[in-house]
Amino acid sequence: MYAILQANREEADYFISIHRNSSPRQNQYQGVETLIYDKSGIKLKMAEAINGALEEVGFRNLGVKERPGLVVLRRTNMPALLVEAGEGMSRNKARAEVTLPASFAFFRRTVPATAA
Repeated sequence: MYAILQANREEADYFISIHRNSSPRQNQYQGVETLIYDKSGIKLKMAEAINGALEEVGFRNLGVKERPGLVVLRRTNMPALLVEAGEGMSRNKARAEVTLPASFAFFRRTVPATAA
C-alpha cells in the first residue's frame, strides 16, 4: 500500500508492480500474466508489450486479464499493471536465468524539461 500512496503523491505517470509466483510444487506457476483494471488505454498496450517481451525470452504468455477488485489497480491515480511472472518457462525455448525478488513495484514520473 505504501508504494501506491507514494506513486499517487508523486503524481507518477504509471505504476507497475511485478510479482514472482512461486510454489513448493515444481512447475505449478509457469508463464507470465499481467493484470489490469480494465482492458483499455495505455495500460493495455503496456501489459501486452511486457508479456510479449517476456515471451520472447522464454516465458509462456498467459495473457492480459481484467482484475478491477485488486487494490493496487483500483487505488492508483495513474495507469497500473500487476505483472505475475511464474518460475518456469516454456519447454520449447532455451531456459534463461531470470532473477527477481518475490515482488517489487516501481513507478515513473516524467519531469518536464525547463526552458533554458
